[in-house]
Amino acid sequence: MKKTNLLCLLLLFIVTLSLGCAKEKVTSIEFLNEPAQVYYTTDKLDDILKNIKLTVKMGKKSVTKALSDEDITITGFDLTTPGYHTLKVTYKEHDLEWTYLVKVPAWNNNIDSTWYKASESTFKLTTPEQLAGLAKLVNEGNSFKGKTILLENDIDLNNKPWTPISTIGKGKTGVNEIVFEGTFDGQNHTIENLSMLATHSKTGEHIKSEESYYNCGLFGYVKNATIKNLTIKNVNIMNGMMNNFVRSTQGTGALVGRSEGKTVISNVTITGSVMIKGEYKVGGLIGNLGGEEASISKVSVIGDANSTIFGSDKEYGDTNNYGGIIGYSDNTKLTIEGCLSNIKVSGYTSGGIIGCVTRGEATITNCAVYGETGDPEGSITGGIVGAVFSNAKLKNCYVLGKVSFGSLETNEYADAIVGKYGDENKKVTVESSYYASDKISDKVFNTYNGTAKKYSEILSLLPKDLTL
Repeated sequence: MKKTNLLCLLLLFIVTLSLGCAKEKVTSIEFLNEPAQVYYTTDKLDDILKNIKLTVKMGKKSVTKALSDEDITITGFDLTTPGYHTLKVTYKEHDLEWTYLVKVPAWNNNIDSTWYKASESTFKLTTPEQLAGLAKLVNEGNSFKGKTILLENDIDLNNKPWTPISTIGKGKTGVNEIVFEGTFDGQNHTIENLSMLATHSKTGEHIKSEESYYNCGLFGYVKNATIKNLTIKNVNIMNGMMNNFVRSTQGTGALVGRSEGKTVISNVTITGSVMIKGEYKVGGLIGNLGGEEASISKVSVIGDANSTIFGSDKEYGDTNNYGGIIGYSDNTKLTIEGCLSNIKVSGYTSGGIIGCVTRGEATITNCAVYGETGDPEGSITGGIVGAVFSNAKLKNCYVLGKVSFGSLETNEYADAIVGKYGDENKKVTVESSYYASDKISDKVFNTYNGTAKKYSEILSLLPKDLTL
């Protein structure tokens, strides 16, 4: 009898113990509060781990733990390397994952040029302060000729007033003495929130020149430069015209104000909210393109619904030359290939790809324009090119947006492909090019016999790299 009771007690103890153990077994883990989706390279990892809590469930019971607790294993939490990462949390054979983004802190207006060593030929920029340092060095006379700049991270300029890389200074007009002559490789990174804003105080008067840059953009003036593999997201520029007889070499663009020499620009995208307003030679990419030879390839200017490249005599007094990619070119041999524009271009002498071409020869191939192009105060406009004073050849170009002109009784120059304004002796050829007949008024000319098709039909013809 005693042995039976003892055995029963032993069995009861084992059952009680097993039930107790079952209650302590972890059934799931989850975040008490979701971690942040964005962290910065300046954040302190230890502080963050203390603030991220886990809810550990054990049947009906639950406890709270911090990621900093010793019995929790974490992998993939890297705050030193910008980009997307996945955090993995492990506790008692249960895993939990979280994807987050690490960013470089936005620009605080400071400048860092300590990275520069004259003996080196390649430089890696990792912060907006270092990018501002590049502007400082160039604007002090260092052209970086024969040198390469590599952008290592995405950069946020924070809508702080940007001083162009290569400028003679705000409100100054004169000979282009400050120039960037190197290679800038964005390595497929993004520079966002670029801002340069002069004041425009009264309708019909110039934007204030004392607050403007003679050449305005991320880069002011470049010569024999190569710029590639870069995205500029969110651009807000207003730039005035300098009128002391040297205005012909000025320009305004998101990437470059004025370019000279042999220019190579490839794989560049301008996107987001893009507001570029100016008086003279204004483009989504480049304002004013001169020199002996230029190659512009695989460039896209894709703005949101409110984006515009804009100029108006009524607003600013005296305006000219607006383009979705380039405002104006007097380059002797210009090649534009594989470019796409989807932004409203509005101004006197305007084109979906380029506003005005003078001098030399221009070849434009495999390009598409989706946005509206128009001259609201006249009719000098074209779906691809606004005006031509030189030889030009267009092939495999597509106009899918509206081409419009002002409230005139008759159209004088507006054309679906190339505006009629220019040199009558110029040689212009247009091959295998199309315009959307359901977007463009029959009052708009088709001088160069572009093929009229419906918008949907043109979409089906487009190569992949020209689709939105």
